[in-house]
Amino acid sequence: MTLSAPNGTFTGPLRIDIAMQYDNLGAGPSQPLVALGTEGEGARLTLGQLGAGDDLYFEVVQGGSVYRLLAENALVSGETASFAAVIDDGGVMALYKDDTLLAEMPAEVPFALPVEDLRGPATPNDATVIDLTVEPISPAMAGGDMAIVAHPDDDLLFMNPHVAETIADGDPMTTVFVTSGDAGDDAAYWEAREMGAKAAYAQMAGADPADWVDETVTLDVEGVAWEVQSSYLADAPQVRLYFLRTPDGIDGGGTDTYGFGSLERLLDGDADQITTVDGLVTYTSDDLTQVLGAIMTRHMPDDILLQDDTSEIEHSDHVHTTELAEAALPLYGEDVTVTHFTGYISWAEEENLTPDQVALVTGVFETYAAYDPLVTDEAGALREPYTDWVLREYVTEQYSIVDGERVDGPLPEDDPEPVDPDPEDPTPVDPDPVEPASEVPAPVDPQPEPPTPVDPAPPESDLFGPNGTYFQFLAGNAGKWDVAGPTDPTPDPVDPTPVDPPPVDPMPDPAGDPFGPGGVYEQLMLSGAAKWETLDLSVDEDEDLDDSAEVV
Repeated sequence: MTLSAPNGTFTGPLRIDIAMQYDNLGAGPSQPLVALGTEGEGARLTLGQLGAGDDLYFEVVQGGSVYRLLAENALVSGETASFAAVIDDGGVMALYKDDTLLAEMPAEVPFALPVEDLRGPATPNDATVIDLTVEPISPAMAGGDMAIVAHPDDDLLFMNPHVAETIADGDPMTTVFVTSGDAGDDAAYWEAREMGAKAAYAQMAGADPADWVDETVTLDVEGVAWEVQSSYLADAPQVRLYFLRTPDGIDGGGTDTYGFGSLERLLDGDADQITTVDGLVTYTSDDLTQVLGAIMTRHMPDDILLQDDTSEIEHSDHVHTTELAEAALPLYGEDVTVTHFTGYISWAEEENLTPDQVALVTGVFETYAAYDPLVTDEAGALREPYTDWVLREYVTEQYSIVDGERVDGPLPEDDPEPVDPDPEDPTPVDPDPVEPASEVPAPVDPQPEPPTPVDPAPPESDLFGPNGTYFQFLAGNAGKWDVAGPTDPTPDPVDPTPVDPPPVDPMPDPAGDPFGPGGVYEQLMLSGAAKWETLDLSVDEDEDLDDSAEVV
């Protein structure tokens, strides 16, 4: 059997395949073909012959309920046949014989099922088993990388080409989208963003977008079942996405469309709970933390990729998604490397991707962008600053958790297996003696040459100083953002022949309210105020939401 069983229990849909032959039907009862669970009143799963007859039964007992599926006259004495017993992610039980459906019924997805083998000693009436497998239907590949991000594109903008390279190497790549990225819009928008994410990942995996398998994953969180939406590629099951679908927080306050639910309000204590945009699940902050911990435990990643939570201009959802993920690390409890990728502020850094990497990252993001009208202009081209973000990938911080303690840097690589030295010659032969040569002292240079003078590097322009690029991008007045940079008391010497810096592309006029209609934030980040027309808001609410536009 190959059931994944953290803590000795299994949760999720499964499939049993068995090839067998009964030679003594009617002679007496036989042992079950499969029997998992606990003795007494605990959870159990059983597949076998009913009594001494020719009926096959499949039974699940859990939570005080008993589900028994019966396939009458399915067994024939002396016949070799292949059977399958299935419980899908919707909890439907089914029995098949040679790929023909015999019976099905609604039941429940196995939950916290102990994997202890309950079969007793063999009897003369037992079937001859030719082949038997018990496997989860929902694959959960262990190891590799897990990205936990706020919105369905944060990974593509700020963690690529890392994500693409992980997939290309064939390693497991699991990505968790904590919010829907709804931007206060209806289901058509956030569902399109999910489709865009799946199209982008299929492209990175070299798979057909039609190969995605959508399912509901049941997680065991301290004895409570939580259902989350997930998708994996049939031809590349090591690539999996989770969609938790909490509301987009926009500026941290949420939107009227989804009851002003947001991660910021939840974690700051301004809201006790948050309901997903599909209305199916309601979480407290502790619930969300434990669900993330359960996803980590299900996939056992070696590396966890998170967003930057230190920049003052970072999106509220980015910051609080990282806060939730780091709170879940102790629940995971395994040694792991944690990497924080720089977010919005990477726009101000030097371009650091190769031309091939730029082509890869841009192509993947353009595939996503075909589903998200807020990141493209009227002609369908990427808008700024998306065109800048796809040229860069920076790491803000990296650390490891080792035996529950935080240490700087990644986990150490496993030591290679020691290699035995070549065996020594049992009968070494001494070489002929060699007359030692007289030593001649090495000549000493009487006067070493002075080092070649190096021109001091010219100082970089103060990107974050008054009227710098960062100032222009962020604000309409210096007082609001307080962006004046520190003055270096000992500036570097200036090259006597400085080279004029290249011209800087002009930025939008920062005057006025940067978050108001036509402001810098709206011009650079959004497609226009028209996107809010879908919200039936009062004038005051509409003005508030104009100040809360989301980028990613």
